[in-house]
Order: sequence, then C-alpha cells, then structure tokens
Amino acid sequence: MSNDEQWRPVLGFEGYYEVSDQGHVRSLARTCYSGAGRVRKVKSRILIPQHDGRTRGGIGAHTKVTLSIDAVATQRQVHILVLEAFVGLRPQGTETRHLNGLPDDNRLSNLCWGTPAENRADTLRHGTFPRGSQRSTAKLTEAIVRDIRAAYASGAQINALARQYGVNHSTIQQMFRGRSWAHVSS
Repeated sequence: MSNDEQWRPVLGFEGYYEVSDQGHVRSLARTCYSGAGRVRKVKSRILIPQHDGRTRGGIGAHTKVTLSIDAVATQRQVHILVLEAFVGLRPQGTETRHLNGLPDDNRLSNLCWGTPAENRADTLRHGTFPRGSQRSTAKLTEAIVRDIRAAYASGAQINALARQYGVNHSTIQQMFRGRSWAHVSS
C-alpha cells in the first residue's frame, strides 16, 4: 500500500469496510455481534481476496471478498466494489471492463463500466477471448478441424465426419459457414 492510496466506504457497508483505488479492501475497527449474541472487538485489517475460480484461457480469475455485518456474510467481487465507490453505481446495461485484460487487477485505473460489446472487444484485443479448444465445451481441437476440412475437401460427407468425430452435423456445417473455428487456417 502506498501513502497516496485513496480509500472510500464500501457502498452498503459504510462504517464496516473501505475499498481503495488500488483494489484493496479493509475492514474497519469495530465491535461485532455474533449470531449467538457474543460480542468481540475486530481490528482494522486488509482483507485477502479469494479467486472466484473462473479462469479464461489461463488468465487469472476475478477476486472476491467476504463482507459481514452482525454475522450476516456476503461475498462481493472486488472490481465492483472499486467502481461503485469511486465511479458510482453500475449504469443499467453495463458490466465491468478490465482495461488491461487481467481480471484480478482491480486498480481503479484499470477499471470502467462498459457495454457487453465493449467488454467482448476488449477480450479480442487482449487475446483472452476463449476460442476453439480454449472453450470449456469444445469437443474438437484446431488440428482436428484442419483434418475435417481436408477430408471434406477430398469429398467426405458432413454427416459421416460428424459421426467420425462425435459431434453434431451442425457443428461441422458451422465450421464451413464461418460461424465457428474461423480462427483456424487450413
């Protein structure tokens, strides 16, 4: 943390938590009440964010923290806390953009609200958009797609290729219509 790091209250958790323009979240010193009626003192501390487990093409995952008031816990994504505190509530129809393509970089300078189309354009520009075999649902690889295209060029039928490679015939058709696997050169 630097001396010029700016801190603001976490919206909805004012007096309990703050978030910084560097993407840190801290709890504030306070007295807490547990569900069993016990009272305890909490010291101010920086929270350690957890990864949400979803990665894109080997790129890091978004981070989240657990915030609680009077034994009621809520998990929130850090990038949203930063934007809400420093920019304002999310405008309808927008989502968070990580401008450098790293979803665990929650510095204010790396974040902004944007449309889903802008976010997708960012992933294409950063090379983090899962294409082909990077997609979690992919049944084919780039090498197999080249083999299928070569077999089709040699006269193989789409239905036969679909059976051979264990995919639906529409998967093979989309390959030739430019709707999927367009990034693979023959």
